[in-house]
Amino acid sequence: MAACGRDEYTSDSRGVKLDVGDAVATLRTISLFRQIDPEQLHRIACQSRFITFKKEQFIFHKGDACNGIYIAVLGTLRLFFLSAEGKEHVVRILGPGQSFAEAVAFNKKPCPVNVQALSDATVLLVPKGIIFEILVDNPECVRSMLAGLSLRLHQLIMQIEALTLNSGIQRVIGYLLQHGADLAAEEATISLPASKTVIASLLNLTPESFSRVLRTLCEERLIEVDKRNIRVLDLEGLRTYGA
Repeated sequence: MAACGRDEYTSDSRGVKLDVGDAVATLRTISLFRQIDPEQLHRIACQSRFITFKKEQFIFHKGDACNGIYIAVLGTLRLFFLSAEGKEHVVRILGPGQSFAEAVAFNKKPCPVNVQALSDATVLLVPKGIIFEILVDNPECVRSMLAGLSLRLHQLIMQIEALTLNSGIQRVIGYLLQHGADLAAEEATISLPASKTVIASLLNLTPESFSRVLRTLCEERLIEVDKRNIRVLDLEGLRTYGA
């Protein structure tokens, strides 16, 4: 494959060197780019760049122009907006291998939310210019992109439904079951990806309400809480309690 014609190395948030091969590997984790042949993927990787952020640093603010698609590589990010009264509401928490800003990358509208690093973080920025070029030559990529955006839309609808129709305890149980869904064992340990305050905001709860729900579930012997680690003691009981 042709060389990129630029400095191929950068450092991630840990100081580890990253190169174009790392960019290719990151791109392959995203459904949008899985149908692209290796040479085209290398072409995208050469145009992309890793960017590091310190904890609490903003990737972008609401109203900023969007330069492309972002992929979380290391660390944890939150997408949130502020009400007119200054109240924060978290709409999504992201970890490694998750992408964001796909929708706004393809139009001229500004970013609708703030994106902030909850820890030292590294993201891969894929410029929208190279994405447009690749889409013209790769119909399979267009289909993958539409499928990915449709899935995200479905997830947002389900999230809105849960926030508007479910009680606080149902929202917390639903969140725990969702994050323990890949664990078949009756007992499972779930590590919260962010502080309890951030998770509470994601579930549209006050921190106090979130803590009360966890305390209730502990009293029912359904879970145990150790800081950010939540051990599910009775998975089936938790499902039944939240029904």
